[in-house]
Order: sequence, then C-alpha cells, then structure tokens
Amino acid sequence: MPLWWGKVNKRMFHPRAVRSGKWQVIHHVGRRSGRPYRTPLEARSVLLSAREAFERLPPDAQRPPRLLRIDEFLAMRRLNGV
Repeated sequence: MPLWWGKVNKRMFHPRAVRSGKWQVIHHVGRRSGRPYRTPLEARSVLLSAREAFERLPPDAQRPPRLLRIDEFLAMRRLNGV
C-alpha cells in the first residue's frame, strides 16, 4: 500500500466511518499536541475489569504500575490476515 494512502484514509474515510455509527471508535488525545482524536476500529471489543484482564495475561507479561491506577482494559482480537 502506498504511503499517501494513509493520509487519504485519515482525511476522507475516517470521518465518514465515525459519522456512520457502524464502527466502534477510540477517543484519544495526542501526546504532544493535546488534540483530541477519534479513530474508527473494525473490531468487536469487550471492556474488562482489571482482575479479568490480568487473568487473561500470559504469566510472563508485565503489568502496568499500580501508580497509574488503571482499572479498565479493552480486550481485542486480531483478525486473520491483518
């Protein structure tokens, strides 16, 4: 896929996907700019409690520091061929 396609996708298709309501959307903030972003996802996600998320982690995976007070996690599956 050519590099310019990412810009076309971001400017043309992302806003349409967000407005359509058919896609799940992640709301996040840029690290440096502080600007809010909405990114559509083709995913079926499940919100998990911290206990449920830690039970699903492999035993050798690092957990986030308790200082961050993360109490919700988003479980996502990778689609085949992606």
